[in-house]
Amino acid sequence: MARHPWYICALCRDRITDADGYQLEFGNTTISGGFAWRRAGEERFHEALGFLGLLDGRPVRVSAARFGGIVAEPCASPREGFGPILGDAEDDRHDGRPSPS
Repeated sequence: MARHPWYICALCRDRITDADGYQLEFGNTTISGGFAWRRAGEERFHEALGFLGLLDGRPVRVSAARFGGIVAEPCASPREGFGPILGDAEDDRHDGRPSPS
């Protein structure tokens, strides 16, 4: 995919965990996008801009794709730790490109 050249397939995305090792689930908040996450088995989803998690011990960023759906990509180790992305401070691109404006 040109917009997400390093995207992680859906089967691998299902193995993403939080820093405590809990498996995560992701979804859109509307038909055209938005992002929500939860620990597997929990009832309630939490809205955020994205989530910094781990895939086989390596950091990944999960967020809403441009026209809906969920995309996960490898990223650099986060400065502030793992978990939900709640603001623009964590919008560092893993590939050195500037953030979209």
